[in-house]
Amino acid sequence: MATLAAVLESELSADTAKDSRNFLPVLTGKSDELPRMTHVHNSKVNHYAICHSDLVLIDSANGYVSGRNKVGRPPAITHPASTVPASNSSI
Repeated sequence: MATLAAVLESELSADTAKDSRNFLPVLTGKSDELPRMTHVHNSKVNHYAICHSDLVLIDSANGYVSGRNKVGRPPAITHPASTVPASNSSI
């Protein structure tokens, strides 16, 4: 929300989106310093990836989820961010 507010050149009140951070400088190339070191990604119920510093924890075999995938869940995988397969590099 803070990034959208920055794009719109709008101020957020002190009680709005308290945990939000402005990523606009990173997105526009004005900074390479991320406002957060840890990100939790959730695109489907009970499926997560956690990025912290240069590590990525992917709690599934891959990013693909379908009703056809009825096989048991594999163990979580931890990767250094630089070795995450290209198809998952946006995680």
